[in-house]
Amino acid sequence: MESTASLSQIVDLLEDTPLFADLSRAEIVHVASVCRLVDGSAGERLLWEGEPVHKLYVLQCGDTSVLKADDAGQQVVISAVGKGAVVGEMSLLDNSNASATVVTQTPFRALELDRAAFLQMMEDYPALGFKVWRKFARITSLRLRMASGLLAEYMAPPRQDLGLSAQVTDPPVLGATATRSPLS
Repeated sequence: MESTASLSQIVDLLEDTPLFADLSRAEIVHVASVCRLVDGSAGERLLWEGEPVHKLYVLQCGDTSVLKADDAGQQVVISAVGKGAVVGEMSLLDNSNASATVVTQTPFRALELDRAAFLQMMEDYPALGFKVWRKFARITSLRLRMASGLLAEYMAPPRQDLGLSAQVTDPPVLGATATRSPLS
């Protein structure tokens, strides 16, 4: 992945990113100081399930697949995300390894945030940190609500419609009905 932007270009991109919409220009400049703009190809892995997360990504363009290993170790697509999506934030919240693998499906551009520097910046600027944590919590809550709704549909007993039995046979794909970030 190549870095392709100046600090002022990164500030402009951050201002147009829903995750940072509540920040002042001065706060966005602080965030920009721990970012770089990267361009990459289709097929690049941004995160590996079970591995430590050292970078967060805010997609500016391109599409990615979010995959989880099933019981047999096969990769299953659980979501597709694109412009505006944030990946790697769950590990920032809970200090755990990546919960899924994220693979780019098309050439992409993303803001890449160094995890350690980003955490330090939020500690150094608590008001900024609070705003970002609140937005991360909202993203996580929206995703959990969506997953709960899909699980409820999957677990529902078969329905009888006009004498025909309709039963779900395949589990739903998380994000299939909303393939973009809840904040995009």
